Amino acid sequence: TIILTKTWNDLLGAINKTSLSLQNNILTMDVATKLFASLSVYISNTRNNFDKYELAAKEINPNSEYKDKLQRKRIRSTRITFLENPSETVQLAGKEKFYVETFLPIIDTLNTHLQQRSESYKEINERFSFFTRLQTMEPDHLKKKCEELADFYCEDINTNELNSECFHLREYLKTFKNESVDLSILDIHSLIKADKLAKTFPNVEVATRIFLCLMITNGSGERSFSQLKRIKNELRTTMLQERLTNLSIMCIESDLQKLDFEDIIEDFAQQKSRKKTVTYLTIHINYKFHC
Repeated sequence: TIILTKTWNDLLGAINKTSLSLQNNILTMDVATKLFASLSVYISNTRNNFDKYELAAKEINPNSEYKDKLQRKRIRSTRITFLENPSETVQLAGKEKFYVETFLPIIDTLNTHLQQRSESYKEINERFSFFTRLQTMEPDHLKKKCEELADFYCEDINTNELNSECFHLREYLKTFKNESVDLSILDIHSLIKADKLAKTFPNVEVATRIFLCLMITNGSGERSFSQLKRIKNELRTTMLQERLTNLSIMCIESDLQKLDFEDIIEDFAQQKSRKKTVTYLTIHINYKFHC
C-alpha cells in the first residue's frame, strides 16, 4: 500500500500539473503535443523506479513485508500426459509478484491510454507543423503539405493560393537574418499581424488563425455544463430559455467582468416593488368616509 501511495503521488502530481497547463487559454497545439509526449516518457520511465518506491516505503514502515511472505505457499499439482515432458512451473512471490502483477500493469495501462490521446494531438499538429519548417523544407514536400491542409479545410483555404503564399512567405522570412530559423506558428501569425501582411498572405493568416483557435481541452465546456445544475434546480423548473441563458452567461463568464451584484439586486427590488406610498390626506379622507 505504501509503494502504491508513493507511486500514485508522483504520477498524479505530474498529470495534474500537465492538466493545469493544458487548460491555459493561450496554450497552442504544438506545445500541448510536446507536453503529452514528455508526460508519456515520464510515465514510461517510472517502470524502472520500483526499487526507489520500495526503499521509500521501507523508510516509512521498516517492519512492512509483502503479503506472500506472511502466508504459506501452496504448490499446485499439474496433470501431465504420457507424451508430455515435466516442466518447471514459475511461481512468483513477494517483490517479483507485486512488481509483475500490480506495478507494471498500472504503469502500462496508464501509458497506453495517454498515448491514445496523444496520437490525436500529434495528428492535428502534424497537419500544421510545416509552417515552422518553411525555410528548410524541400519544395515538393512543402507543396504536398499545403495541398493536404487545403483539402482538409477546403471551405476556408484555397490550395493554389496557399501554395504560392507559402513560397512567398518563405522568401520573406529569409530577409530576417537575425531571426531564428525555427519560428512557431504563433510567431508567424504575430509577424503577419505586426507587419500588416494579411492581404499579402490571406490563406496563411487564415490557416495560422485556425491553428491558434483550436481547443486544447474541453475542461471549460464541462465546467459550463456543470453550472447549469446550480442555476436550474428543482425550485426553478418554470424558468424560460432566455432567462436561463442570461443567468448561465453571468455565472460562466463571471471571471471576465466583476459585477456588483448589490446594485443589481437593489435595482431589481425597486422595479418589482408593489408597495404604494400612502399620504396623510388619503388616510384622513378614508377615515371620514367610514365614520
